[in-house]
Amino acid sequence: CRNIAQHGELIIPGSVRRETSCGWRSFYPGQKYDSYARVWKPLPLSRSLQKQRSLSAVFGNSLYVFGGIDPYTAQVSGTVMRLNLSENNLWERKSPMIQPRTQEGSIVFESRFYVLGGFQDTDNENVKRVLHSVECYSPSSDEWQMMPPMLQPRMNPRGVAVIGSCLYIVDGIDYGRDSEVLNLEWYPEAGLEPYAERYDSILYTWEALPERLGPRPLDFVAVTACNDFLYLMGGLDWGREKYVTLGYLEVDTAVGLTQRYDPRRNEWEMLRPMSRAR
Repeated sequence: CRNIAQHGELIIPGSVRRETSCGWRSFYPGQKYDSYARVWKPLPLSRSLQKQRSLSAVFGNSLYVFGGIDPYTAQVSGTVMRLNLSENNLWERKSPMIQPRTQEGSIVFESRFYVLGGFQDTDNENVKRVLHSVECYSPSSDEWQMMPPMLQPRMNPRGVAVIGSCLYIVDGIDYGRDSEVLNLEWYPEAGLEPYAERYDSILYTWEALPERLGPRPLDFVAVTACNDFLYLMGGLDWGREKYVTLGYLEVDTAVGLTQRYDPRRNEWEMLRPMSRAR
């Protein structure tokens, strides 16, 4: 699940826990925490919310939950559910996504909710299609609209950020690394460039950013926008990766690098590193 802070409340939409004997079955209902009264309150239940890896967002006084993986069928879902937080009544089903997807990037941009990339099912249960498509949802009209596609497919991007009229997406291109771990095949095959790209909402076009600085490939970076700069912090240097039992990574692959992208100069700048790699 994804936690959301809104109007003095912390919202946990709900989560699904994996049981080793029967798959994804245990569902933990959502809750909201009133920071003024200092109490937790339950959210209404809905069978449609029992998804793994769903997205959630708050628009005004409404909580929306998008897509995910159905724990009973293992199929990628495109459902959209809405809950009025002020009335705290029953969940309401809204218009589904045009393309069911999961592990996508997402952000609220220009009063609409954007979903970017991710993957969807194919006729072969062991093959998943990674998407470069982008669509956005308008809460006021309850409609989805396809937007110009990204330059290449992305899954599990490390960050999506907004600077001015542009939307930035970072990483999510080297998804082939998950093939052996998940016992899945990805279509199309993973690429390595461009590492980051941006969408201009005025020109309706995507363009690749210049190559970033530092080691490559670098993954699991923290991404944020601040004062009209795009920041990348930390991450794992896959060039120094070392696997141990169960495929976990040793901590010495982490880096403390910090860099930022300047849209005005169209270039990256290396900054003072963090005190500790992470």
